[in-house]
Amino acid sequence: MTIKVISRLQDIDQILMRGFMAIMFLSMTNLLSYLSNCLIFSMFWTRLSFLRNRLQSKCLNKNQQMHEKVHTINKVTYVYKNMLDAVNYNISPINCMGYQKIQVTLFIEAIMGCILMSYSAILAELVLNEYERMKEILAYQLVLCDDEDLHAEILTTLNYLETRPPKYTIYGLFSLDLTLITGIIDICVTYIIILLQFDL
Repeated sequence: MTIKVISRLQDIDQILMRGFMAIMFLSMTNLLSYLSNCLIFSMFWTRLSFLRNRLQSKCLNKNQQMHEKVHTINKVTYVYKNMLDAVNYNISPINCMGYQKIQVTLFIEAIMGCILMSYSAILAELVLNEYERMKEILAYQLVLCDDEDLHAEILTTLNYLETRPPKYTIYGLFSLDLTLITGIIDICVTYIIILLQFDL
């Protein structure tokens, strides 16, 4: 009889170990999903910053010829389009975490998810700021421009930038920017106040 009990305890132990390993695997896939998104947004921000600096140095330089400025704007538009297409193709949907786990694991996973989602939101906001600065540079150049070819190219680029902004959402519900972080904090504070009122 004791052998049967020991055998069943070993079976239960193996089942629990497999369940724990499955939970850890799912947690790691969630973590990798967030990390890959953070890496993509970080690279996108860095490259967009470089692109804005190139646009600023070439277009605002008074010594540049008009055809060189037109060529630079064409190149910047082309590179921006390719970067945006690559990010849109490679970004994985930011998924919600499963919450049927041990409470400690749930707490740690929720904290990690909030930190990584916040980091993605901050990087997405930095990308959006670089995008806005690129538009400001082009608008400034448009005001100073006397050449009709350059004027037409700047207008085309500004229209393109307006139609394809680097804005991202989570499942089409929440914008991935700093408003996401403030929204999460607002919701948490609201629920904490409700819980305190009910003494839970």
